[in-house]
Amino acid sequence: MRALNGYSQILQEEYMDQIDVEGKAYFQQIQKASSHMGRLLEGLLTFLTISRTEIMIDEVDLFKLSHQIFSEISKVQPEREVVFTCSPNLSIRADLKLISIALENLLSNAWKFTKHKKTAHIELGRFINEGKTIYTIRDDGIGFENIYAEKVFGFFVRLHRPQDYEGIGIGLALVRRVMDRHGGKVWAESAVNQGTTVYFTVG
Repeated sequence: MRALNGYSQILQEEYMDQIDVEGKAYFQQIQKASSHMGRLLEGLLTFLTISRTEIMIDEVDLFKLSHQIFSEISKVQPEREVVFTCSPNLSIRADLKLISIALENLLSNAWKFTKHKKTAHIELGRFINEGKTIYTIRDDGIGFENIYAEKVFGFFVRLHRPQDYEGIGIGLALVRRVMDRHGGKVWAESAVNQGTTVYFTVG
């Protein structure tokens, strides 16, 4: 996919003056399609990695990790006003690599689906229910109809138009797999234009 994308780019650059407007549009579609397929393949490879990697449980500082991830995500659109908060002294017993993958996907989703908010809010926290620690990521973004709350964790599931919100429909499936590997679970609650809360446990 990278080769296909690269060669089409070379053709455009080297033979630009010989390609008409329609031809240039075709090349753009080739690049767009190959780039999308490349992201799909990378997502599937990540899923395989999650499924096969040996679990190494340790105490992970979620406060520090989440701020590191959020800092990287926000560099893409530094002009956005997004308030990120995380409960202090928040930690989790999990595999660092796998929980990082899950957290990156969850925070990226929250970032993406709050993009139309003048000032968006994303919060990472936890609470105890019947002796079980439940972690939460809340956002005040576009949300979705709650009847689809289980469906969103499947492969290639998209509830919004690709032209409105980019993505390949794998992120939440990766999150579910990470939680499965930890003996935990993940679920969500949402409402249209009222935001989304994702809950997860590890063991």
